[in-house]
Amino acid sequence: MERLSHCPICRGDVAGARRISARQRDDLYRCPRCASVFSNPRYTPDELAELYRQEYYRPGAPRASDRAAEQAGAERLHRTILGILAQRYPQAVRAGARLLDFGCGLGYFLAEAGKAGIRGIGVELSAEAAEFARTQLGVEVVRGDESALEGLDGEFDLIAAWEVIEHVLQPRDVLRLLVGKLAPGGVLGLSLPNIGCWRFRIQAGRWFNAANPAHLNFPTWPAIRGLLTELGLTDVRRAVFWGGRRGFGPLANLVQYLARALNLGSDMRVFAQKPAG
Repeated sequence: MERLSHCPICRGDVAGARRISARQRDDLYRCPRCASVFSNPRYTPDELAELYRQEYYRPGAPRASDRAAEQAGAERLHRTILGILAQRYPQAVRAGARLLDFGCGLGYFLAEAGKAGIRGIGVELSAEAAEFARTQLGVEVVRGDESALEGLDGEFDLIAAWEVIEHVLQPRDVLRLLVGKLAPGGVLGLSLPNIGCWRFRIQAGRWFNAANPAHLNFPTWPAIRGLLTELGLTDVRRAVFWGGRRGFGPLANLVQYLARALNLGSDMRVFAQKPAG
């Protein structure tokens, strides 16, 4: 493992960072500059790949069945997000638009987008997940990490990175590469754990996202907005929407909507656009 000297989100000096939670192999610190939370020390790329293999998708892995069930049950959420994107950025989700799903997991978002006529390709680190997406859902997936982006031809109207940025060793570099793959006027969509949520405020390191050893980065909303702006994107907005979760009734949807509106929900969904010029 390697110790960081700078915040992986804002590049600020971490000499004064406050430790907020201890984990088995690393600790979580809060950046004194941007208030984001990050793990330190960091895994090497090989160590992270091995952790990912042990924790996700591999048969018998501790989180494999839960993650598979979560993704398989997210059809309504995918439809909701595609509907919001269609309203705000119709050019990004029109029939024939190109989608890159970075960290596509089992491929369910790609499959849902394909129903709308969107031409999609995924990039996925897990061999098991990539194989499932190709054979069971019939979507195109390239196995690899961010280095696989160099081999993708052309630009994309929509790039999604759902629940990805918290996993990568170099979030600034990954986001820079993704922005570079956006077509003019294209849209980047992110979802990531929200360190400002009510659960973290109460549970701190016991919050399930903070306790996950593969979660390394927890940007605040101002920090991720500033980073995307720094990378040249505009119209950076945090999505607040109704519904999307399976099994929620009107009251639960109302509570969830209010939590999103107040930035107290467990996750953050962010959209940003590349200037058309």
